[in-house]
Amino acid sequence: MSEESGEHVESAFEKVKVEIENRLKFVNHKVAILSNKGGVGKTTVAVNLAAAFVAFYGMDVALLDVDVHGPNVPKALGLSNVIPRVDEEKNVVYPAIVMPRLAVMSMYYMAKDDDPIVLRGPLKTSYISSVLQATDWGRRDVLIADFPPGTGDEILTFLQEVPVDGIVIVTAPDPLSELDVKKAINFSKMLEVEILGIIENMSYMRCPHCEELIEPFGESIGEEMANKVDVPFLGRLPFDPNISRSVREGKPFILNYLDSPTAKEFEKVTKKILAILTAKE
Repeated sequence: MSEESGEHVESAFEKVKVEIENRLKFVNHKVAILSNKGGVGKTTVAVNLAAAFVAFYGMDVALLDVDVHGPNVPKALGLSNVIPRVDEEKNVVYPAIVMPRLAVMSMYYMAKDDDPIVLRGPLKTSYISSVLQATDWGRRDVLIADFPPGTGDEILTFLQEVPVDGIVIVTAPDPLSELDVKKAINFSKMLEVEILGIIENMSYMRCPHCEELIEPFGESIGEEMANKVDVPFLGRLPFDPNISRSVREGKPFILNYLDSPTAKEFEKVTKKILAILTAKE
C-alpha cells in the first residue's frame, strides 16, 4: 500500500469514527460486556444488567447487540417481531423500544429470522460500523453492548470506533475460565481499555426446598481470579431457572421477578458498576 493510499484509509477511518461519536454524544457512559468463551450466560447478564439500570435506578438505557452471527437479545426481550423505525432519507435507524427507558438495537434486524449472516472480516467490520453510524439513540445514561465470545472482529471494531468507559468480563466458576479471563484482560490492556470488573455468573443456586446454597459448577473462583489480576470483583450471580423461563417468555427477568433474591444480586452488581462510572465523571 502506498503512503497516499494509507493516508486515505486513515482519513476514512477517522471520518467514520467521528460520525459514530456524534451519534453517541448524548450517551453518557458506554460499557462493553465481554467473555472470552461461550456458555457463561453473557447475553442474559447483559440484558438483565440493562433492565436493572432501568428498574432500580430509573436510568435511560441503550442495549446494543453486536453479535453478527448469533444475535439473541431481541429474542430474550420478546422483540423478534418489532422492527426498528428507519428514516431512509436521513439514513437514520431508531432503536426498538422495550419500555419507555430501554432502547434496543441488534444485528438481528439486518436479516430474516432464520437466515445466517455470512460475512468475512472486512465486510463484518463495515457492517458493524454502518449500524453504529446509523443508529440514533437519543439521550441515554448508559449504553450496554453485548458481544459474541472471544476477541474477534465485533469487539475489536467497537472498541476502535467507540470511546467506551470500560469492559465488564463475565465468567463462570470453572477452573478453565481463569485462562480465558486472563486473555480478555490482556486484550483490554492491548487496546488500553479499562476493565470495570469481573462478574461470576451461575455461581450458585438455592435449593427450592430448603434454601441451602448449592454450587452446581464447583467452588466459586471469580473473586480469587479478580484479586490475582487486580481487577474489581463485581459480584456472584446465581443460577436461577426463572432466568431461562423469562427468556422463553421474551421478558427481562428483572422485570418479572423484581423482588427476588437474584434480582437483588443484579441490583448490587449494577450499583458497583454505577459507582465506578460515576467516579470517572
